[in-house]
Amino acid sequence: MLKPAVARFIGLLLAAGASSATPAPFLAADINPVGYSGNVQALEVFNGSLVFGSGFGLGVLDQDAKQATLAVAIGATTSPFPAFMTVFGERMFMGALGSDAQGRELWAVDAAMNPSLIHEFSTAVTMGGDPKYLAVFDNKLFMQANSLAMNKGVELFAYDGTEVSLAADINAGAANSNPAHMAVVAGVLYMSADGGNGNGQELYAYDGTNAPAMVADVNAGPDGSFPEWLVEFSSTLYFVATTPATGRELFRLDGLTAVLVADTAPGAGDGEFGKMAVLDGVLYMAAHTVKAGMELFRLASSGNAIALEHDVDSRAYSSIPELFTVYDEQLYFVADDGVHGSELWRYNTTHGAELAADIMPGPVSSEPYQLVPFHGSLLLAGKFPEAGIELLQFDSKASEVQLLADIKPGSGDSYPSNLCILGAHMYFLANSGAASAVYKYSEESGLALVPGFPKAVSGLVAMEGVMYFSGYHADAGMELWSYSEAVSVAKPIQLHVSVAKPIQLHVSVAKPIQLHVADPNAHALQLCLTHSHAVLDAHGIAHPIVVSHGIAYLIVDAHTIAHPVVDAHANRDLHCHADDHPFVNVHTVADFYPIQHPKPHIHANPIYHCNIHPEQHRHPLSYQ
Repeated sequence: MLKPAVARFIGLLLAAGASSATPAPFLAADINPVGYSGNVQALEVFNGSLVFGSGFGLGVLDQDAKQATLAVAIGATTSPFPAFMTVFGERMFMGALGSDAQGRELWAVDAAMNPSLIHEFSTAVTMGGDPKYLAVFDNKLFMQANSLAMNKGVELFAYDGTEVSLAADINAGAANSNPAHMAVVAGVLYMSADGGNGNGQELYAYDGTNAPAMVADVNAGPDGSFPEWLVEFSSTLYFVATTPATGRELFRLDGLTAVLVADTAPGAGDGEFGKMAVLDGVLYMAAHTVKAGMELFRLASSGNAIALEHDVDSRAYSSIPELFTVYDEQLYFVADDGVHGSELWRYNTTHGAELAADIMPGPVSSEPYQLVPFHGSLLLAGKFPEAGIELLQFDSKASEVQLLADIKPGSGDSYPSNLCILGAHMYFLANSGAASAVYKYSEESGLALVPGFPKAVSGLVAMEGVMYFSGYHADAGMELWSYSEAVSVAKPIQLHVSVAKPIQLHVSVAKPIQLHVADPNAHALQLCLTHSHAVLDAHGIAHPIVVSHGIAYLIVDAHTIAHPVVDAHANRDLHCHADDHPFVNVHTVADFYPIQHPKPHIHANPIYHCNIHPEQHRHPLSYQ
């Protein structure tokens, strides 16, 4: 599970915009500023921050950022692939790839966005310790890692805030114990591990003082039960494990004994468990049994068993309950009872499960999806008679479903998706026939098309009055955008994408308006916009100019990497003389410092240098 983030975005860019009566979405972050897609996906609100995956790893948006921020990056690679992020103390720890030569090691990021290498398990080239399954216990950060130089195999390590040390050599010697899936229950750290005692991968416990010991040999003998997905529920440890008699099933730990909670697939067959939801202190789940098929089950707070809550389809076929949503103090879900097709159902502890609405009468399925409670009603998408798949509204008091709007007139389908509540409106995507677009709905104003959104919008999610989403930018590819109903001016925000080698410049060959330069002091690869300012050479050709952190850069053409001019100060202007050369003081790359080019043949043209002349004011520049 992701922990509260202490990092800001990687590579954030806000395109400046003017105030207007109609708020417009703007590019919130160019995750991959080299002209390619940042592959923004899986947007999620977590602990007050927007967390998302990208091509560069984990990104987190700090909505309060109002100015350029120094980079947060890991090592010298653009793809650190951070994993197992865990907050310990005031920092967030993770396993990450600092460089291909270094391998995956233990890193941390503090609240000031300073990344640091905490521990190298090996100094051998490409051989890292690959720390995994980070868990906080006994005021320490525990993890699985390969000891490598210690020749202890993959074992349990701990970080006490100062140094990393071997917490326990569970499988003595160079053999691996592979401690994994750690969970803390009642002051004890539980894990799946192989102690080398001939029992295989089993359930182990560690109290922080005594050596970790096998707490239960779930699968007696040498094969192991391979416990995984350890979780605490009602102060009891639950986990999935395998035995020859039961197959892979749900167990709980009772003292030192693993107790089978339910043999959902009698005999050696493996059980299946689906999506779960909690209502009134009870854990509900979709589970499969031979008798009932895939149905709605519950796990009482005592945890003694799972029970069939309601057999929606009594023919021993699967009703496949899904999309559990709490609305009007009842549990709504979609299921197929074999009579009405896939329709909207509801459950409460008084009346049990019942059909909430047969939207498409008879055995035809309406196949509802996207269940979202909204201002006293339940909005959903599904098939409606003579209208196709459209946005619908369920009123629990009237127990009926209404068509909110036939976005694609007639029996055509508009396929509403990505329902997202922002203020008093429900925003969503739908296709009226030409292309997918953003719509909004409210009881007061009804349905309306929202103009100004980019192409290929997806993943709508709202946080603190702002809606974020993935969308296509002509220069940046698929990137992160934001939209607010409030009338405001978008201010440029510049964050960073990765650490590069000192003084290394990057420019997109196809898109000369994008420039990336490594600041040797900040050790950060910075993204700058260059289309706002330009300077004319002796031949009257305009060349883009960009100023970042007091340093001016010039792009000669679409195939030439720009070169820093000089250190610039506020209110200075850039002017290039028209003499024998296109620019004054022409220099070669060797006169300054070596530049490494990220693309082949990009260095075919010369790189020029211009002086800044304070007395000239023909080409004013703005400074960030």
